[in-house]
Amino acid sequence: MKQIEIQMILFVGVTLVHEYWLHWGLPRVYYWDVRHNHLKEIEDKNNNKIA
Repeated sequence: MKQIEIQMILFVGVTLVHEYWLHWGLPRVYYWDVRHNHLKEIEDKNNNKIA
């Protein structure tokens, strides 16, 4: 019986933390793909020179 109580507490706790993380916005990791953005800028400049 004690096993079920611990599992229920863990489930509820993890669910609450997950909801808090998604909806109230704890810090997230963002990154920029510098290589892709740089190559796209070069491509755009080249297209503008040709046109």
